[in-house]
Amino acid sequence: SDAKKLEVFERDEFRCRYCGARLSLYTATVDHITPLSKGGDNSLENLVTSCMKCNAKKGTRVRKPRPLVETASEKA
Repeated sequence: SDAKKLEVFERDEFRCRYCGARLSLYTATVDHITPLSKGGDNSLENLVTSCMKCNAKKGTRVRKPRPLVETASEKA
């Protein structure tokens, strides 16, 4: 759903979890860490923000995303 996509984008701070590129609502895509075809699901834990290039390059492979970087407010 659009609401779930937005939740993923906001959690990932509109950054590609594979290459770190900054994205917008129009350039971001949602990628399944474990593809549906390999037993993955649509849970938030299996979804990450991805740029179109990384999403296409990954295809149906399982690829571990970069960890989220803590913001200064989360460290306090």
